Amino acid sequence: MEYNGIELNMDWTPDKAVSYRDMPPIPGIYAELHIKSYGVRIGMSANLKERHNEAHGWFNKMQAGTARERDQKRNNVHCQAAKLDGASGFAHFIISTDPRLSDESLRKEVETYLFQWVAQSPLYLDFNTQRGHRNALQFSTIEQAIAYHASRVPQENDNG
Repeated sequence: MEYNGIELNMDWTPDKAVSYRDMPPIPGIYAELHIKSYGVRIGMSANLKERHNEAHGWFNKMQAGTARERDQKRNNVHCQAAKLDGASGFAHFIISTDPRLSDESLRKEVETYLFQWVAQSPLYLDFNTQRGHRNALQFSTIEQAIAYHASRVPQENDNG
């Protein structure tokens, strides 16, 4: 996929994930995929490596119950997923590191475009909750999101 000449990697299957350790220390756009629900959170950063090092620790602190009190009180489905599964429950993807993304306003523009794309996706659930974008997710719990995703994925024993 492409946005205004910027190539966007939209292949977010868990086997194509990038370890937080391998993220480059440059500006870019990324996706976090909660593997059990296929809930996606889009983000942008001036330094992908720093952002994902912080995120890795945050996910595990949320799961252990040791994150900041204000974070522990958050109850959107993305936070619930972090509390349930920690960092191991998420796959991380680099959507783009196009050099033009060093411009913060362009990163925000691309991020907003991707919020809209994910919200309309038949495959992914929209876990984006940034200011100015509120998802229309019909679930209030991560368990509901996981069950919904499981009902849409063909089971291994299905012959269809």
